[in-house]
Amino acid sequence: TLTLSDAGTATVTVTAATVSQTLILTHIKEPVAGCEKDLTASATVTVTPKITPTFDPVAAICEGESFTLPTTSTNSVTGTWSPAVNNTTTTEYTFTPDAGQCAGTATMTVTVTPKVTPTFDQVATICEGESFTLPTTSTNNITGTWSPEVNNTTTTEYTFTPDAGQCAGTATMTVTVTPKVTPTFDQVAAICEGESFTLPTTSTNSVTGTWSPAVNNTTTTNSVTGTWSPAVNNTTTTEYTFTPDAGQCAGTATMTVTVTPKITPTFDPVATICEGESFTLPTTSTNSVTGTWSPAVNNTTTTEYTFTPDAGQCAGTATMTVTVTPKVTPIFDQVDPICEGDNIILPNTSTNSITGTWSLTSSTSKYKNYTFIPNAGQCAGTATMKVKVNKLPNNGKTSGFKGDEICKGEEATLTFNAIDGSFTTPYSIIYKVQGGTKTWTQSIDIKGEFSFTVPVKPMETTVYELVSISNATCTRTTDFGRATAKIEVI
Repeated sequence: TLTLSDAGTATVTVTAATVSQTLILTHIKEPVAGCEKDLTASATVTVTPKITPTFDPVAAICEGESFTLPTTSTNSVTGTWSPAVNNTTTTEYTFTPDAGQCAGTATMTVTVTPKVTPTFDQVATICEGESFTLPTTSTNNITGTWSPEVNNTTTTEYTFTPDAGQCAGTATMTVTVTPKVTPTFDQVAAICEGESFTLPTTSTNSVTGTWSPAVNNTTTTNSVTGTWSPAVNNTTTTEYTFTPDAGQCAGTATMTVTVTPKITPTFDPVATICEGESFTLPTTSTNSVTGTWSPAVNNTTTTEYTFTPDAGQCAGTATMTVTVTPKVTPIFDQVDPICEGDNIILPNTSTNSITGTWSLTSSTSKYKNYTFIPNAGQCAGTATMKVKVNKLPNNGKTSGFKGDEICKGEEATLTFNAIDGSFTTPYSIIYKVQGGTKTWTQSIDIKGEFSFTVPVKPMETTVYELVSISNATCTRTTDFGRATAKIEVI
């Protein structure tokens, strides 16, 4: 039923028409006047069928992948989709055709496959500098790569990016890097070359270890053990390296121990001395090192002496050899025995060329003892010589010649007595007539008085005088006891 309030046109709306329809006007009535009339008019409403937009299905995507929904259907209907594209979850989208097209809506469901989250066993905490690897396949079989590059010096978060073609998300893993403890030590003071020193077995930050060449290591309070190398060297400045034992997160450490070279004491050499001469060894070197020498000074033989510096000086020992020239012993040919009263001539140059002087040191009736003193500047010792002194005969006032009385023309006899018992036989005497020049020699081979006949018979009283008395060693020519003998001719 249509009601018109005034003359005009009324519109009939056919809703939800799905097919063409004919509308027939069968009766009209004017309600105020009560006029009405049957009608036979009709009108046909033609319904054009809506086109259903068709689309190729969008393939299932991996969560997060991009995709687009076509704005034109495969049967040329244009329109828009709702809701907005969502690449995180499976969604049904509705296509609404643009106005002016006899087309219906369409829907499309885009399946979003949730990304698999790669899972990994956690890499254990490492010590700074240790190597480690990140697995390229997750425990749920996702393959891929990590970034950034492995860094074993600091704690780092790594991101795993799956290889293409796998619906998997990224993953992260933080690898904790424990910084190495750096052992610290109080500096060992500079030492003198050759002095002993020790490297501390416990660092100031409680890292303990051993220094080579020790064999057994010790453990620190924070469980760091190690060794030092090279072996301790007390002869030269050396840098030592401390290496912790395996299983401890500690770094190496270095320490340089300064070794002050020992001063070598220097001395002016002591000149060669002659055996027995005195000398001294200086107690302070020319480079100001003080000390003592050993062994004790010895002036009888060449000796090497060792200088030991006094404590508190960085100085080594030194040696000095003092050469002692042995004294040459002057050598002399033995002087022949002398006769009592004779002058002795002793050589002032030895047969081995030592010059000097002699002095009488003692004498007896039989010997004279002389000592040879070398001249200065020669390394020579003294020498002695004992000279035998032979006695001279006829040195008493009652000894000597005696004559006798004879008759003229008789043979004359002279008697001689050498007296001195040390005067050995045989010996001889030379005599002559007093005032004359003719001499005679008489050999005597007995001790005591000896009488002999004069070779010429004296014809008158004649005085004979003694010229000399000689044996194998001595001859007396003066100071006779009785030098004359008279033959009385009666």
